[in-house]
Amino acid sequence: MHLRLRVVACFTAIAGARVANLMVPQLYRILVDALAGSGDVEPTFPLWAVILYVVLKLFQSLARDVRGAIWLDVEQDTSRRIKLRVFSHLHSLRCPAIH
Repeated sequence: MHLRLRVVACFTAIAGARVANLMVPQLYRILVDALAGSGDVEPTFPLWAVILYVVLKLFQSLARDVRGAIWLDVEQDTSRRIKLRVFSHLHSLRCPAIH
């Protein structure tokens, strides 16, 4: 995968994880409210909210690992390029004659 595409994929994974981080507490509130019932409303079991909650919790943990795996090649390539530039620069310097 091209490095720029990897960077875009990383930022997409970060954005998705942020959305999941915002949605999980909201779904938890919906689940608790539905299971407890509110006032004169009977408690219900919102299966859709349970499934979505589990999927988002799974996505939260997987997004971190996927982001790390995608970013690894970008980080290694960047580190290699910087090291090569420093090495080339050091070898291009002229040393004054020692008297």
